[in-house]
Amino acid sequence: MATPSTPDLLFDREFVETVRDWVVDGTRDPVGVLLIEQGQPGAGISTMWTVFESSIPSIAFVHEPDCGVGTHNVIGQKNVFLFDDMDASISSPVVMKRIMDCIDQQRVPVIIAGYYRRGTKSKLTVALKKHKHVITCPVPRIMGRVAIPYLEQLGHPDANRAWYDSGGDLRQCIRTIRVGDVTHNLPDGIDALAELLGPPERSFVDRARIASGDPTIITSGIFENYTKAVRPTDLETCVRILDSIEAVADLDNAMYDDPTREFQPYIASIMGGVPSLGPLALRQPIVTYGTHWAKSNHAQAKRLSERDLARSMCLEKTDFPWVRSMVFDANERRKSNPDASRVLPLDGFTSGDLWKCVTLFQPGAKRRKYTKSQHVHTFPVSTPPAGQ
Repeated sequence: MATPSTPDLLFDREFVETVRDWVVDGTRDPVGVLLIEQGQPGAGISTMWTVFESSIPSIAFVHEPDCGVGTHNVIGQKNVFLFDDMDASISSPVVMKRIMDCIDQQRVPVIIAGYYRRGTKSKLTVALKKHKHVITCPVPRIMGRVAIPYLEQLGHPDANRAWYDSGGDLRQCIRTIRVGDVTHNLPDGIDALAELLGPPERSFVDRARIASGDPTIITSGIFENYTKAVRPTDLETCVRILDSIEAVADLDNAMYDDPTREFQPYIASIMGGVPSLGPLALRQPIVTYGTHWAKSNHAQAKRLSERDLARSMCLEKTDFPWVRSMVFDANERRKSNPDASRVLPLDGFTSGDLWKCVTLFQPGAKRRKYTKSQHVHTFPVSTPPAGQ
């Protein structure tokens, strides 16, 4: 098969040039991370990388996460990490740790692409929250008016039906050119939960495939919403569903404890079979999912922040309420008497650490109507002497 060229790409020309410019110029300081965020599956991102690899001789794309990779390879090309198909990679803790290690070393530019699922986007947002120089570049949607003529040009016998049945998956349509058929896209997110908690309308295999899209989100979503599909008095079905979710959680934990074991098929089978545990039918629409998962992630992030702050301030976490109280009192005294001196017990702490201590418990700051502007006036950031 001949290597595609830039005109073969159906993306907006400006998007292609923007990404190309980053690939060429992203090797300059500061070294950054480029997120290629897709709004539809099978849009042709992998084809774009193939074009770039053959048309930018000064760049070497490195696909395997390896912290030992230098800024240049042996023939003088600049190295750029390219981690494609992140929807598949994100489920492996080992692979993700290696990718994050490559990002943390801040020597080689990193491109993360090939992700469409909501769960992947959420996990990447959390993982890269503290990293600077992260740029998100949304992939423009390919519309039917462009894709259908292109498929017909390639010889697809039923391009119109293939395009709309696939939900705009160009890759799937190209794969089915010879047979003129296409696999229907399976639902994701809220639509997926509605399928799993509603009367079975798909085969068990398809339901298992829906669940395997992101078992963690699906598990959390079913736990949040199963009561909408079960009569309040049907305790037996509730118990059976909760037992099923517990089994999934145990398998999920076992997989993360030992990444060499792969339990995804079992998780998918169990979750795909949840509706068979009882006569389920949604009594009200599902509007949210993943909030328990998000709260768990937030709680974990807060624990890590508390630990780091306790080390920075040389305090115990139990001392934080006292520090916050002193900060609020100092602010009140400043407002009533602008010439009042600062509170001496807080002089040993930086303004930044004191603000972090306050924001770890935001309800307290909101009750006292304590803002960042007030904090800067009460605890101004010290400026180091010239030459330091």
